[in-house]
Amino acid sequence: MAQNFAQPTPSQIMTIRNSLLLTVLLILVGCSHPEKQKSDQDIPMSAYAQKLNATKQTYPFDRWELRGNELEQYSPENCARAAEVFDQLIADLAELGEAADEPLKMNAFRRAIEALNDLNQENYGMLIESEEAEALCM
Repeated sequence: MAQNFAQPTPSQIMTIRNSLLLTVLLILVGCSHPEKQKSDQDIPMSAYAQKLNATKQTYPFDRWELRGNELEQYSPENCARAAEVFDQLIADLAELGEAADEPLKMNAFRRAIEALNDLNQENYGMLIESEEAEALCM
């Protein structure tokens, strides 16, 4: 049974975008510990890529999809698209390398945020709400 969603207000959209930005920035901070940073010569790219790829085990999208029976926005297609955004972010960060300049990493996160915002907007701002944003930070 399809549900009709009300269009979000500009204020709601701004709140969602700010939440997504905060979420992604928290993830960025979690991926970059100054006391542990080393050059690419100290840590092989494959070790950094392995560390990034390990985060895929904590993706919340399977749990979101379980709610798809009740909430249309958590369809397998939407959850797969959200996972693809994070997969691309991980691939971009791995390609840049751990020692890449922060503006380059931030640009990768910006692209991910914009893709998530687009996906969220396609779902009337109902895909990534507070609970989902918190799950992305874990």
